Amino acid sequence: MTVPGWYPDPGGSGTRYWDGQVWTDQVKAPGKGVPGWLLVVWFVLMAVAAFAGFWYVLLMTAFGCDSGWDGCVGVGETTWLAYIGVCAVGLIGVLVWSLVSKSAGVRIVAMFLMPGVVILALVLATALYFGLASWLA
Repeated sequence: MTVPGWYPDPGGSGTRYWDGQVWTDQVKAPGKGVPGWLLVVWFVLMAVAAFAGFWYVLLMTAFGCDSGWDGCVGVGETTWLAYIGVCAVGLIGVLVWSLVSKSAGVRIVAMFLMPGVVILALVLATALYFGLASWLA
């Protein structure tokens, strides 16, 4: 025999209380979760930041202070690490958020995160390349 407690409602969404013998009239509606539009806004912001940051860091590295370009500032390891950290935390946060969400719309938006993951992989590969190049030089 099943012990009394809250279980998924066999007749609908949410949960219903089982008193050990019969289902009661006590029900809990499912939680609303995070609104899907907020995930879309967060995704767009992260995608723009990843794209703009990737090209900013890449171009500043390409036109570093040894290139003869007047007024260059170059980019150090701290900038790379901060940029990669922000991208990683943002993308991981959105992925976790989409995995725990019960909204089908949020899960569909999560499919569009793959370009962000690819951008992050490109940034990591570029950082590794420049890091190894400067270390071996």
